Amino acid sequence: MTGNYYEYYMWCWIGVIALVGLIFLVQVYFSYYKINEILKCLGETKVVVSRREILGAGFLSRTFFILTIAGMFVFSEVHIREGGFTRAEFEQVPSRLKFQLEVLVYSLFFLVGFCIALWLVGKYCGWLK
Repeated sequence: MTGNYYEYYMWCWIGVIALVGLIFLVQVYFSYYKINEILKCLGETKVVVSRREILGAGFLSRTFFILTIAGMFVFSEVHIREGGFTRAEFEQVPSRLKFQLEVLVYSLFFLVGFCIALWLVGKYCGWLK
């Protein structure tokens, strides 16, 4: 009976790897096709101006920039309170773009939580040494 559960466990890890690949492709899409839309909407905000320095032509700098802006949308109240941008600037961003970036961050949160849960199950069952 333990063999069947181990098989499910391994299929879960294969699913995690597939989700990592999918999220990677979504990040590439945002890094090269949505970055201009983000800069058009939020280009003059204090948060974007301070982070524009890291924005280069490379994939890693663009991905880091996109994830920073996406995190800004997820934790918008903190950024508004600390003066990173105003509520008017936040509401100026199209809701579809906000939703897409928030889903990206929440999917990363879910993926990390799922990986931790799988690791704990594997340790508990003795499948991971």
